[in-house]
Amino acid sequence: FSSPEYFRWLADCALPCEAESRLNPSADRQMQAVLEHLEVPQSRLRILDVGAGHGDLLEAIIRHGTTDHAIEYIGLSPDPSEHLMRRVLAAKAQRLIGPESAITTDLVHAPRSCDRIVLCNVCHTIRLRELARLLARLLEEHLEQQSGASIIILEADLLTAGEARFIMWEPKDYLRIFASIGGCIVKVTSLMLPGRVPLHTTIVSRTDQPLPHDLGTI
Repeated sequence: FSSPEYFRWLADCALPCEAESRLNPSADRQMQAVLEHLEVPQSRLRILDVGAGHGDLLEAIIRHGTTDHAIEYIGLSPDPSEHLMRRVLAAKAQRLIGPESAITTDLVHAPRSCDRIVLCNVCHTIRLRELARLLARLLEEHLEQQSGASIIILEADLLTAGEARFIMWEPKDYLRIFASIGGCIVKVTSLMLPGRVPLHTTIVSRTDQPLPHDLGTI
């Protein structure tokens, strides 16, 4: 583990990887994975961005032109960055997002009927028991009840410096947990980011259809 090749591999994973740095959010493959699930026929779309960071998702939505709908963006961050606040204020001033768009520091103040809830590179920072409670709360209290409303979870298998208790759920864990909840269907896809870092996207969607007995395996 002290060889130069090992440290070069870590640098390739951690520094230029799209999971860490997004110079152009709309071209980032993580953001594109989210945008694919925002194309809906309804006239209004309420999005809760859990762990909003610098507002990369909002920037990607705007640049992608997804704002043909009346987008209401809610960024959830316990310590909002100035960059996030500027992006939200600017988008509201230009009427690119709805006037009710906002930033909140606590889930208590988040809307109770969101069409999409996004967690991008957030889950690995939360202890597993707390994460299970958070996901259950999002599903039960903040996700719209209508069919098609969904929670979108993105995680890159990345060795991150300085993160204590780095533990990540595997895709099969999400399948096993959400598959036991009635009225939901779970789909997991994977792709490879630069530095050969796997990115897993988990979609948990409400459905009016009976759940199949076999939801598939990874």
